[in-house]
Amino acid sequence: LLECQHPWFERITMAVIFLNAVWISVDIEFNDADILAEAEVGFIIVENIFCTFFTVELILRYMMFLRTWYALQDPWFMFDVFLLTLMIFETWLVPIAHLMTHNSGNSITGGASVLRVARVLRVLRTARMARLVRLLPELMILIKGMMVACRSV
Repeated sequence: LLECQHPWFERITMAVIFLNAVWISVDIEFNDADILAEAEVGFIIVENIFCTFFTVELILRYMMFLRTWYALQDPWFMFDVFLLTLMIFETWLVPIAHLMTHNSGNSITGGASVLRVARVLRVLRTARMARLVRLLPELMILIKGMMVACRSV
């Protein structure tokens, strides 16, 4: 379980978080499907890879805590639990429910407004980038500098 504290574990996780943020922008730009079950196969595969990675990562981080109470008191861990819950809901639960009810005509995923809200929640997953900024304070300095430069344009 000490692998969770190893610098390589943290680096790989941060790299995957960055790749996921890039993937979300690609997904928003090129995926026109309302739910993952209706997307092209490539989108389905990549979303499942990310969801599986983040699930395993969170389980490993949870196992690092001596007691569950300590995990519940860690704000970053709880933030990641919230984001992973949204991701599991969108990646695994909604498509399963859609496929189970699609043939019966009572599709629970049929409400267009509900699907639009779920699609907007995808962008919330980019909030994981906050962990990257926390570990790389120099990145925050660069971002602030770019924001100041943008004001002059």
